[in-house]
Amino acid sequence: MRRILGLDHLLNKQVTGYVEYSHMFLAELANATMKIQGIRETVPITVAELKLLDDGLFYDRYSQRIDLLFVGRILHAEVPLSYAIQGESIVVTGRCSTIKQVCGVDLLLNESYTGCMGDIIRQKFSLAINNL
Repeated sequence: MRRILGLDHLLNKQVTGYVEYSHMFLAELANATMKIQGIRETVPITVAELKLLDDGLFYDRYSQRIDLLFVGRILHAEVPLSYAIQGESIVVTGRCSTIKQVCGVDLLLNESYTGCMGDIIRQKFSLAINNL
């Protein structure tokens, strides 16, 4: 289940529409990172830490959606279960998987996720502004 923490920081500002709201989100997420976690013996472990690509932040005005493209190395060969995207003051969290049929998953890791330590993963993430 996707959760967005820290929205109150942006909602307290006087915003006139989706475009202005999106620009605030773009500034908020300009240096975002994504952490993918799993569990080893009931202890959370970081499976991968991804950084936003230099040109990996894009606002699609037609669909009122922000797309983010992250890249990084797989640090541990554990099953990915959750993710967290850390912006300046906003955090987006949820469940992830590599299997399409898993229920309640917000983020399906793409085919670049091999599960092998040291391999590079590229992951796209979308955030619909009009749903916020």
